[in-house]
Amino acid sequence: MIDELYFMRQELEGTAAWLAARNASMAEVRLMRLIVDEEAELLDSPSLLGRLTIPCIRQSRAPRRTVIL
Repeated sequence: MIDELYFMRQELEGTAAWLAARNASMAEVRLMRLIVDEEAELLDSPSLLGRLTIPCIRQSRAPRRTVIL
């Protein structure tokens, strides 16, 4: 049963990533390339890689305001 959960997670995350990439703006693509480049430089240092701060993650954790019109 755990294997099935991991399989479904892999499928869902892959689909979500595909949809996000397909709908990404040029600015978002540039940001993703910068993130990949930064991560590639730190692959030999897991402790530094774990401390990498990604701007889009900081933004996604910011409190959201609901606006009702």
